[in-house]
Amino acid sequence: MANLIGQYHTDNSNLVKPDLHLVIATRKKTTPKKPLKYLLSKEKGGFRYLSSLYLFEPETGEKEGFLRFSFDYEGKLYLLTIQKAVNQATITEFAKITQFHKLNNIVELGEFNYPKNSGNAGI
Repeated sequence: MANLIGQYHTDNSNLVKPDLHLVIATRKKTTPKKPLKYLLSKEKGGFRYLSSLYLFEPETGEKEGFLRFSFDYEGKLYLLTIQKAVNQATITEFAKITQFHKLNNIVELGEFNYPKNSGNAGI
């Protein structure tokens, strides 16, 4: 499959770039582990499931006019940002994730150690 990272043109639930066509699908029934939206790759002969989409920072996105979803694919965490007003989407990769990213939308972009009894922080 082509690289997921990049800029996409959007048309309803379709995300398209020259080498890849993705589709955001909606589940009929959700569970705590299976959210409403998920991502498919449109390929010859049909569709291939890629990942569930987890809404990320819904309050910020609504105010600023975009939607963000986190998703994982082949052991990597990605961020999908959709700007409906300009029919564009971007997929970027997060550097590192915590084990609770799906439940709490917590993303750790680096490792920081802060000593409890010292005024200096080690990075």
